[in-house]
Amino acid sequence: MAQQEHGAQIQALLDAKRMQGEWPLTRINYFISQLTEYDLVIEKKAKVYTGLTAGSFIGAFIFIFVAAFLENWKVALIIPVLIVVGIITLIITMKYSKLDLRNEFREFLAPLLDNLKEDIKPESDISLDLHLTSVEDKAFFQGKSDKYSKGVYHKCYDHIYERDLLTMSLPLIDGNRLALSGHEYLIKSVKTKRNPRGKYKTKTKYKKKVMFDIRLRINPDKFQIKKLPDEGKGPLKRTVSVKGGQAGKTLRLQFTSKVGGGLEDPVPDWKITLEQIVYLYSFLSPLQADASS
Repeated sequence: MAQQEHGAQIQALLDAKRMQGEWPLTRINYFISQLTEYDLVIEKKAKVYTGLTAGSFIGAFIFIFVAAFLENWKVALIIPVLIVVGIITLIITMKYSKLDLRNEFREFLAPLLDNLKEDIKPESDISLDLHLTSVEDKAFFQGKSDKYSKGVYHKCYDHIYERDLLTMSLPLIDGNRLALSGHEYLIKSVKTKRNPRGKYKTKTKYKKKVMFDIRLRINPDKFQIKKLPDEGKGPLKRTVSVKGGQAGKTLRLQFTSKVGGGLEDPVPDWKITLEQIVYLYSFLSPLQADASS
């Protein structure tokens, strides 16, 4: 019964293409392992059918020349078969590409939680909301720029996508509470040029940034906040601030992680985020225990 329940939960996540809910770390790790297994199978099948599609169309192209050279109509009969196979495998490839999950859950969330697991309050629920689809989804499309030119590229357009990628909140073993959110912004630049022979060539480049917001609600019985640094310094242009009063204070760190290099919808580096959490903790000092106690 429990296995069926877990299976139903995994299917619900796949249907929603979103990890949204409150679960203990062990359950989240189970979800990640099952989703990873599913995603790797999908990627493997997509790769196989992509190869079959390319092979079919290349084979059809080759047999056109073979049939013309041999002047053999029987050989030419293979061409439409290969084209049909190519079309079918292309449709299957497109189907699997739609089922493919974005890799943030296994390349960002999983290692981040693994490094925080010793600091998370045991058996506590973690509030999590993470998209499993690409930001390059029509639901997140914000618009397209006007046509412009850049260098040898005479026709360029920027396609802009934006969304809240991640929201997470978890209680820590020291009594503090950590909250993390990431707002994702993607620019997909499509550039077209014409070479001297009159042929057109199109290049696509991706530039993405994720604006992270880390908040640490302080346990006033154990910690006090030290002097904060000047804002906007360092390569990440991170800022640290404090909110709250006698009821409780919250340390807040904001920074922007730029990911690009031409890769299609790249995943942010979890190590940078972990480093910022550690950096935020550097502004806390433990309260001295009451000597009379």
